[in-house]
Amino acid sequence: MGKFIASMFAVLGMLIGFAAEARAQSLGPCVVDGEQVTEVVDQTLQDVAFATIRYVPTRMGPRPIRVIIYNPTIMGRFSGVTQSFFRAHECGHHQLRHERRVPSMMGEQEADCFAIRTLAQAGMTASQFEMLKRELLAAGNHGDATHLPTPVRVQNLHHCLR
Repeated sequence: MGKFIASMFAVLGMLIGFAAEARAQSLGPCVVDGEQVTEVVDQTLQDVAFATIRYVPTRMGPRPIRVIIYNPTIMGRFSGVTQSFFRAHECGHHQLRHERRVPSMMGEQEADCFAIRTLAQAGMTASQFEMLKRELLAAGNHGDATHLPTPVRVQNLHHCLR
């Protein structure tokens, strides 16, 4: 009887974990100023994703639309919580109006904070946060003109949650 109860608790714990993962993944679409941001798949993109503005022709002239372009192959290498982080990060660029200015380390840090706070509000668990940090560190970005090295970015995520 004791083994049965232990098994039931294990299954219950697993289901609770799956439910928490689903909550962190189900952020819904990125909406800015009442308009849904368009997501575009680009298998040739050499990065996970990026936020940009595209112009679509209309009778009144070109109309800007917010777009998140992502590579599903690269995105698929990560867990659901990390995928949600990347999507929320790019959504953050639009929410924070970064597309209207030159890319910068400050803008990337702001988008990271937006993303981690969004996941926290969606119910991200401590274990999911640990998984996110492990996956970001394993990806091993050494930084570039607009991105801090990943270990620094991961440390900054803790500051965003304070």
